[in-house]
Amino acid sequence: MSYYSETKRNFAIVAIALILIGVLLCGIITEGFREWNPYCWFGHEYGEDGICAKCGAEKPVEEPPAEEPDDGGLQVDPDVQARGMRLNSVKIPRPQFAEEGISPLAESAQQLTAVITPADAIEQEVDWTVAWKNANSTFATGKNVTDYVTVTPTSDGALTANVACLQAFAEKIVVKVTLRSDTGLYATATVDYEKRLLGFDFAISNSALNWSMTTSNLNPEVAFPMMHSTSETSFSEDWGYWYGDASKNTITLNVHYSIYTVDKDYSSLTISVAPTTQYINALKAAGFTVNATAGQYKQLWSDEYSATPSFSYEDLFYSKIASGSLDTYNEYVAMRSSLRQNISSAMLQLKIEVDGDERDAVTIYNLKFTAESVSPVVEDIVLNPGSIKF
Repeated sequence: MSYYSETKRNFAIVAIALILIGVLLCGIITEGFREWNPYCWFGHEYGEDGICAKCGAEKPVEEPPAEEPDDGGLQVDPDVQARGMRLNSVKIPRPQFAEEGISPLAESAQQLTAVITPADAIEQEVDWTVAWKNANSTFATGKNVTDYVTVTPTSDGALTANVACLQAFAEKIVVKVTLRSDTGLYATATVDYEKRLLGFDFAISNSALNWSMTTSNLNPEVAFPMMHSTSETSFSEDWGYWYGDASKNTITLNVHYSIYTVDKDYSSLTISVAPTTQYINALKAAGFTVNATAGQYKQLWSDEYSATPSFSYEDLFYSKIASGSLDTYNEYVAMRSSLRQNISSAMLQLKIEVDGDERDAVTIYNLKFTAESVSPVVEDIVLNPGSIKF
């Protein structure tokens, strides 16, 4: 092949490659332009339908965070005592319970592994037992330890066994693994139960309205404010006086804890509120501009765990989830009417949560309004006939 022909062929190859690269870049740029419309370089403006008003892009679906396996309050401290062997432990995620032969009713589980020294010892079969550390303690007396913690070898004589926690306990438990051929060779692990916060009873009250909720009923019915228009004061002033002042409220939280062998501190407390679709419709009927989507929590209060919460009913009803205010009695009537049309539905979700380092605790109340509190109110009164003659 001549030098000219070879050069021509190489040029053709380079040209084709450049064309392909150009096509690829055009596709990337075109797709990028669609994704990064210059009108939205500084952020999309999604409407309630999830569509951007400026470029028409759909709001991406937010994937919920992956749930961490709940290890309950179970704590296993291996190698408390050891003669000739030692123990290692690892948590068993709940999705693996069935695979490991653990009851789905178990609160949490860990797998223990006995390590024999030397590793090539002829005798490798062991037996596993579980017992109260102090069987005569106030809590343990008369109780079967296996009602609280069980240990099950993965096979007869196996060096691995599954420890399952069935419920909270208040006396330490000891798991022991013993060499079958020589009971003088063993290792133990102490099993503890860490204090758990199980939930909050919540109450907020003032001289006009009282809400009280308990963890035995997470779907309570509460009263919506009863208001009447007067000639002496405007509706908005009257509403603000009773429901807009946090200092007029008394908020109490009664905490439920598990029994335990190990105490635990909690660092912070947060209270949030989220509207349901039905409540959003009620706010719109009253002329509010809603700035939260259904199920989106807005923070009412957050502080140290030991602090006393403080917020107003007005925060609960709308000021944290919508812009605007109840200025007229007619707006109030319209809101009540919308609530009444959805009387069987939850309207607000109240979330109380604490930060417990590795473990948080959350209580969520789904609030409905009582039928009586959103029943029709008197809007007008007319006397007929308008005149009387005697």
